[in-house]
Amino acid sequence: MARNGFFTGLDIGTSSIKVLVAEHVNGEMNVIGVSNAKSAGVKDGIIVDIEAASNAIKNAVSQAEEKAGISINLVNVGLPANLLQIEATQGMIPVTSDSKEITDADVENVVRSALTKSMTPDREVITFIPEEFTVDGFQGIRDPRGMMGIRLEMRGLLYTGPRTVLHNLRKTVERAGLQVENIIISPLAMIKSVLNEGEREFGATVIDLGGGQTTVASVRNQELQFTNIYQEGGDYVTKDISKVLKTSQKLAEGLKFNYGAAYVPAVGDEVFHVEVIGEVEPVQVSEKYLAEIISARIKHIFDQIKQDLERRHLLDLPGGIVIIGGGAILPGIEELAQEVFGVNVKLYVPNQIGIRNPAFAHVISLSEYAGNLTDVDILAQAAVHGDQRLRQQPIQFERPTQQPVVPAYVPDEIEPVVNVEQQHPVEEQKQEEKVVVKEEKETPVAEKTTEVKEETVVEKEEVKEQRTKREDYIVKNQDKIVSYLQNIVIAMGYPDATVDFSEDGNRHFTLNIKTEENTSLIIGKRGSTLNSLQFLVNNYAKKFSSHFFRIEVDCDDYRESRKKTLEELALNLAKKSKKTGRPVELEPMTSVERKIIHNALTGIKNVETESRGDEPYRYLVITAK
Repeated sequence: MARNGFFTGLDIGTSSIKVLVAEHVNGEMNVIGVSNAKSAGVKDGIIVDIEAASNAIKNAVSQAEEKAGISINLVNVGLPANLLQIEATQGMIPVTSDSKEITDADVENVVRSALTKSMTPDREVITFIPEEFTVDGFQGIRDPRGMMGIRLEMRGLLYTGPRTVLHNLRKTVERAGLQVENIIISPLAMIKSVLNEGEREFGATVIDLGGGQTTVASVRNQELQFTNIYQEGGDYVTKDISKVLKTSQKLAEGLKFNYGAAYVPAVGDEVFHVEVIGEVEPVQVSEKYLAEIISARIKHIFDQIKQDLERRHLLDLPGGIVIIGGGAILPGIEELAQEVFGVNVKLYVPNQIGIRNPAFAHVISLSEYAGNLTDVDILAQAAVHGDQRLRQQPIQFERPTQQPVVPAYVPDEIEPVVNVEQQHPVEEQKQEEKVVVKEEKETPVAEKTTEVKEETVVEKEEVKEQRTKREDYIVKNQDKIVSYLQNIVIAMGYPDATVDFSEDGNRHFTLNIKTEENTSLIIGKRGSTLNSLQFLVNNYAKKFSSHFFRIEVDCDDYRESRKKTLEELALNLAKKSKKTGRPVELEPMTSVERKIIHNALTGIKNVETESRGDEPYRYLVITAK
């Protein structure tokens, strides 16, 4: 079932960077903002200059924010299929709970059991897609949660890619001040969005003609059969025009879009003038001659694709070939493809108003793919990347919901445990990095504001009414949410455990676990198990409300006691630094714990706190002068 909310797609291409913000409501996708900015730092679809690429992304995101009236901090990034490997795998676990009812944790565990394939150090798991679950021999199950069984099996597809490419992609997006919600393999998103159910079942091929490269993806029986990258695209057509006609690439690009065509027989003999290097007067060039230049390059690309499809017996798929991408807007592209491949060919044009252009098909597919991820898919990703995300962001589990910017409402300060309301992560991070406590009054950090049109402004009374409605969804289903958490805790070996539900206002709710037994297993080291439980509960509660909210999971008021402990520690270490005259380094902590210490020392004169190092080993240094 599709999720409700805002989902942002980020397409980092060689020629352009596209950002699209879409709102998903009851299975419908409404585009509310889109941008198309010039790319930089990208060659052949691969990031080669992180700084330049991040600046280009910032520019594209800024344009999308202005058009959508929304603050963007979460993006779903498309990953090109360079050196992509697909491997079938399967896993099996026993259901150990007393009730024998399969839970979210069982799904995560069976996915982990399937991730036992040996892998070279230069590769990394991108995603894992469950294909089928089997409960006690009963096959064909898509979602086993809630079923009873003794043995849970699963088969799926494991997608791996080069570690370097993935690292550079994450680094670039993070440097642009954004968080990566999902890294989506572009071919997977394309076939889901561009092809209909019948085409995916019986088989079809999608060709994405980009600027620096061409991506091909073939699907059959709902599974990706073949994907490949060809390091030629629309930019190579522009270069060919520039070399043959001896003109600048800027003029060549204009000639391609104003006079160009891909199919020579359909072009007339009309002429136009071109400024040629070394010539005083412009030179006459016919549209037919220009079409011959364009056609030669595109035909060369199609010939390579045809050979690979024929070699894998994928050319004669019933669904034929579907063409998308910026290069697909050239007139006659369908006719040329029909001539080369000899099969049914069609051009895919998105039906969204304002972006009915094949060039936007890819970025649309990213947002659509993210919105259509099921709960099982999300659990599978958590199992694949859980350990890594815990190392990098120890307590950031929940997906921050991107909310429209409303001038009458300023979000409250939040804890990153369930980062649902975060609006300005860049500014907050900068503020945390170095907090200097002096006698002068603290100057507030300027917040980024987004201009909103008058018709989008919501009155305070309406905002309050919306908050009430949002809260009611959770309050109305509090028994189900409480029961969900209680069953998990009981399965952990606490049969007497109870859960208290409380409402703190501002869409904040607390579930406090109480038990007479030792709570160490529930809390975990520094609250790690509590954070995991919190993630599961918030993920479960999403089915009851599409609006943002926060549910904090606590156990015997652990979080408050932990906060007091850190505050006392901060004061003692500040005194120690004053006494010894030396800076005091703390052990690595999560961002929430570092923030508690920062705040605890705000009122102390001549005390400076600074965060150093990289996650997961980021730590605080306290210096007293």
